[in-house]
Amino acid sequence: VVLGALGFFCVTGRSVSALMSEPHHKRLRTAEDGHGRSRPRLEDGQAVASGEPLVPVTLLSGFLGAGKTTLLKNILENKAGLKVGVIVNDVAEINIDKALVSTKAAGGGGSALQEDTVELANGCACCSVAEEFLNSIEKLMQMAAARGVPWDHIVVESSGVAEPREIRDNLRNALQSQPEVLEGTQLHTLVTVVDSSTFLSEFEKRNRVNQREDLGKNDFSEQNTRQVVDLMCEQVECCDVLIMNKSDLIDERQLAMLSETLATLNPTAKLHVSERGRVDLRFVLAAAPDNGVASMDEDTEQRRLVEQIKSAEHGHNEHEHGHAD
Repeated sequence: VVLGALGFFCVTGRSVSALMSEPHHKRLRTAEDGHGRSRPRLEDGQAVASGEPLVPVTLLSGFLGAGKTTLLKNILENKAGLKVGVIVNDVAEINIDKALVSTKAAGGGGSALQEDTVELANGCACCSVAEEFLNSIEKLMQMAAARGVPWDHIVVESSGVAEPREIRDNLRNALQSQPEVLEGTQLHTLVTVVDSSTFLSEFEKRNRVNQREDLGKNDFSEQNTRQVVDLMCEQVECCDVLIMNKSDLIDERQLAMLSETLATLNPTAKLHVSERGRVDLRFVLAAAPDNGVASMDEDTEQRRLVEQIKSAEHGHNEHEHGHAD
């Protein structure tokens, strides 16, 4: 049983070999990172200018079936010529995610190479193969340096049972203990994809991860007694961007109820409604504000939430006083 995979892809409208055959002065042009900033290409694996910005890492989370892979596929099909390095971690019994991304690499668009796929087996990126996951980021950066073309973005698609706080904290700890592994990169934005058609019904259940055969069988899931609703809440709470996917499968009343529920769980996240994972990439890739979730720990998250609640209550009270006057 294949439990996970890491896929590394260079997604652009032109092949790397064609790019590197150009005259030197053309290869050194800059590319926007999607937010108006520009950064130099790499030449022979070295930065062509000092102070080159870090490659932003975007983490995709979401429960099983939310549509993370569909969103990832749309990112790979981007028409902006962005070069996106992709890490896929799927712990389901049948590794559908790896199959889809590999199909994309085999000729579905861009210039991704199928041989750029590396296996990450036997676990989830947030725990049992956390070290392997960190090493994969380093390998991805080494690949870009060897090609002489840097990534514009790195996107990590976590498994349906992954805990985004654990992944974030592992990356923060790695910056202290082994910074060379993450050199040139920065966890920037946490995105959670929600299945609009099933979230509220799953939210009412009280089953546990190890009771759900559809989540796959491995050491992590079989020993995980956490309630599924608790995991889903963490995935919603610990993100900068919430994507309400499959919105076409519910009516307006259900969508409004879902939106209110998500906004209560995470009042600071930007909410976007989507169908079939179609979202403007500006709202996904490196879309977090400067004080995003990636820069926080759990205590900071909780303090910010309390401040948001107090601010909302204060605004509500002022509104009532205004009516009284």
